[in-house]
Amino acid sequence: MFYTASMKNKALKSELSSIKAKVRANIEAR
Repeated sequence: MFYTASMKNKALKSELSSIKAKVRANIEAR
């Protein structure tokens, strides 16, 4: 599969945001 740089950036950003959301949820759960 061929990905453009912008698509890679979008994927990385969405991955980072999902990780941040998980971390935030873990902190709030305590």
